[in-house]
Amino acid sequence: MKHRTFNLSCLALVIATMTACRSTPPTEGERTVDIGGCRLHMLVTGHDSPVVVLEAGLGDTINTWEKVQPEVAKFARVMAYDRAGLGKSDPAVVERRTTAQIARESHTALHKAKLPPPYVLVGHSIGGFHVRLFAQQFPKEVAGLVLVDPSAEDWNDLLKARFPDEYAKMMAWRTRDHPEGMKKELAAWDTSKEQARAARPLPDVPVVLFTGLKGNPGGTEIILKLHTEWLQNIPRATHIATEKSGHYLHTNEPELVVNAISNIVAGVRSRASERGIKR
Repeated sequence: MKHRTFNLSCLALVIATMTACRSTPPTEGERTVDIGGCRLHMLVTGHDSPVVVLEAGLGDTINTWEKVQPEVAKFARVMAYDRAGLGKSDPAVVERRTTAQIARESHTALHKAKLPPPYVLVGHSIGGFHVRLFAQQFPKEVAGLVLVDPSAEDWNDLLKARFPDEYAKMMAWRTRDHPEGMKKELAAWDTSKEQARAARPLPDVPVVLFTGLKGNPGGTEIILKLHTEWLQNIPRATHIATEKSGHYLHTNEPELVVNAISNIVAGVRSRASERGIKR
């Protein structure tokens, strides 16, 4: 009887340990989080606060950050993920893929993954809309923004008016057979751009905006103008324009983006240290 009790105790301990391992998310690597009927695929690497959040551009997945994430992981915890309907994530439960909806989903995913604020948000292209909405919806959780050649609300209208041939090419590209998640984000573009326009004020945090100038001269002239105008009302803004890269400057000049993130992270830690907060 005594021997049997010992075995049952050992078995209970093993079961408890296995359960604990299953319920505790891994500290690093790939994982999925359920945000309410939809499982999002994410990659979490690195250690230490603040958490850097990488928000991809239209139709892109975790892979778009393959030159950025490993470098950021050397000095901070960093999370990249596939939005619903893209990459390894489930199809979206909420059909309207507006930027406000996506911002709420990324916020939920971070908390479900036990990745606490503060966050340094990095958004490429339309991902710039998404992180701006995130910052406006959850201002107390955001420590900084890095916008990598972000979308601009009036881009389409100005391109159509000044460069109709380029606009026609862009609209033709939109009709191609894209992934379902991408199609739904495109369908919500008009709503998303107005949500982004209304996302003011942003929290008083450092903002770094990159503009890629390599490519179509007309298109880059417009986006440079729009980026410059948008930053005029951002008190702690830095604007970096590069002639070596186009829209995907984070893959061509990843060191620029990594350095910007590093500077913001260092500032967050310095201020936390001054307040006596352990990070």
